[in-house]
Amino acid sequence: MSDSETRYDLAIFEKTSSGKPGKSVYYREGLQNTEHKLDEKLRPDTDYYWSVRSRRGVIIGEWSTYDHKLLVPIPFGVYYQGQESLYFPFKTPP
Repeated sequence: MSDSETRYDLAIFEKTSSGKPGKSVYYREGLQNTEHKLDEKLRPDTDYYWSVRSRRGVIIGEWSTYDHKLLVPIPFGVYYQGQESLYFPFKTPP
């Protein structure tokens, strides 16, 4: 397949009070460009997450994330180091 056959899916989720992604508020599938202007308004002054994935024919990629390293103190001066993959956060203007 040629690169012109690559399409993209975009998802935007509300941020919950626990800081995790909540319900999907915007989803578009099969976008042809790597740029996209939302055709619906999001609530002002609100925290959201976004993610994108690629698709070529029947092959669908993973949702994009970034790795966040955790360093958590536990008893006896020891630290637990973990890592989690997170969607990309953003906040709409007031």
